[in-house]
Amino acid sequence: MAIIPILMYHSLSSEAARGFRRFTLHPDLFAAHVAFLRGQGYSILSVAGLFQPLPEKPVVLTFDDGFLDFYTTALPILQQHNATASLFIPTAYLDGTSRWLQSLGEGTRPIISRRQLLEIADAGVDCGAHTHSHCHLDTVTAAQGRAELAQSKEILEQIIGRTVTTFAYPYGHHHAEARQWVMDAGFRAACAVRNAISHSDDDLFALARITITDQTNVGRLAALLAGLLARPGVKLTTRLWRQARLLTGG
Repeated sequence: MAIIPILMYHSLSSEAARGFRRFTLHPDLFAAHVAFLRGQGYSILSVAGLFQPLPEKPVVLTFDDGFLDFYTTALPILQQHNATASLFIPTAYLDGTSRWLQSLGEGTRPIISRRQLLEIADAGVDCGAHTHSHCHLDTVTAAQGRAELAQSKEILEQIIGRTVTTFAYPYGHHHAEARQWVMDAGFRAACAVRNAISHSDDDLFALARITITDQTNVGRLAALLAGLLARPGVKLTTRLWRQARLLTGG
């Protein structure tokens, strides 16, 4: 059984609203992360790379939400180190801004364009779906959930001209039924969060990821990779949070 750390990034920027700050890593820190991983002998993969025979020391990089700074900042750093990643895009916001983050003061953060998405895919990045509207899949109806998955997959495939096989649950929220929707939609793997190390025999439709925050320096990254700081989520907390979102519409 191979150990497979899957790291979850969001935006690379030196600026962010207070409510979104923890999800925004300074570009210099990301460059240091990639250099550290290479220096430690890691093979840097995308989620789609898990479908191939695994190298001796794999690590998977993922970016949620399709922010423009993936194109302007992350991609050049990855290319410099001959590395790749998975980028998960909520398709309703292509060529626009992160309107779903309005309540956090980040409704105007730019999202990649369709042209940039094609360039990113042509550069070898695994472009995966993140629903169409960045919805909570564990609070929608089956019809709504299936439509979100089908629409996002279809739009991405039309733009990049290749099959989309990977998916990430927005906010990490999902349940057994949502996992079935993902499988039925034709995806081969889906990322959750859970803040835990993944393994080669884990459920491919509920892959654990480790959240990278603005405080994740190289020392903390080393500890996360060693499993010293990562820990599984608490199911009771998840249930209570789901109920709160249903009541508030958040």
